[in-house]
Amino acid sequence: MLQEQKSSVDANLGMTKSAPSAAFVICVEAGHLEYKALCLLLTLRENWGRWAQLPIYAYSPRPNFRPSAWVFDAYEQLDVIPITDGINTRFPNYPLANKPLSMAHAEATLDKEFLVFLDSDILCWRPPELFQLCDDADISLVVDGTKSVASSGSGDRYEEIWRRVYDIAGARVEPYVDTMLTGERVRGWWSSGVIVCRRSAGIMDRWKDCFNAIVNQVDVPSEVEYLREQISLSAIVASVYDQFAPLPVAYNYPVQNYAHYRRLGVSPRDAVLWHYQLFLNRAFRKLGRQIEHCSTTQARIVMAKKFIARVQTEYPKMLGRDESWMRSLRRRMRVGVRVRKCLGIAKDTDAYV
Repeated sequence: MLQEQKSSVDANLGMTKSAPSAAFVICVEAGHLEYKALCLLLTLRENWGRWAQLPIYAYSPRPNFRPSAWVFDAYEQLDVIPITDGINTRFPNYPLANKPLSMAHAEATLDKEFLVFLDSDILCWRPPELFQLCDDADISLVVDGTKSVASSGSGDRYEEIWRRVYDIAGARVEPYVDTMLTGERVRGWWSSGVIVCRRSAGIMDRWKDCFNAIVNQVDVPSEVEYLREQISLSAIVASVYDQFAPLPVAYNYPVQNYAHYRRLGVSPRDAVLWHYQLFLNRAFRKLGRQIEHCSTTQARIVMAKKFIARVQTEYPKMLGRDESWMRSLRRRMRVGVRVRKCLGIAKDTDAYV
């Protein structure tokens, strides 16, 4: 199936080559996101062809997490528009709320036909031609890799939560998907790391309202709280499912699982982008120390470009969690999984730890 998706991407490269009417939205805050965002911006501007010169809006929604001064210097050099309006004052301890709030703001204030949200922990490699949606599609996403807090339907521990969220979203269709990595059948469950939408459809404002309603009206267990923004997005997609177009995994490629996807016909070289999540944190921590010792923004950019070149060729040995030796040992021995199993409180994700 993944090889067929790849072929469909290649077939679409024959579409018009004029610059699309689109804008990128990213979220950048103080700390490790600064270094990751710099690498995202550099690879986007370098590698994404006709998409590389489109406007990029860098949101910093939480007032107390304003990026460092050098980040704004880098924005100027890379032609990035900062948005520091403090649009997330209600959720100071929940950074993922930045996504629906930023996208709703962009939808209301920008004038482009399409909006593309990108997580900051992304590296861009090949032009994303499928970001230009066809006429009958208003939103496009990639299915998530694992079940985590999705629902498999009747009898699932999270099913009641999903039914309530579907009611809030006004979803009358109940689409099911197979998770990309683990192949589990679940209610529509799409990653919020890469979002393509038609601005005039107003879907991002609906996402924001659904997210706020979930926070106010739906009690969820602790493991669900972190992904409330993705649950609300997936429910909104279900409510407009006739306007939805799936994106192939190459458009949200988890490079940490490259061996699995290579066996299925999609290698890292085929990927439009790599979404590495926390699996390059150790390498980025070292890059961050190097960048902070640079005296100029240009020196920081040069340092980041060298890092990108190294990641592109040496990623297999660079991938890994930024954790202590003891924590790594506990994870590999599945200590937490074993303890939860003995106590009868196993999590759905334990099978993939």
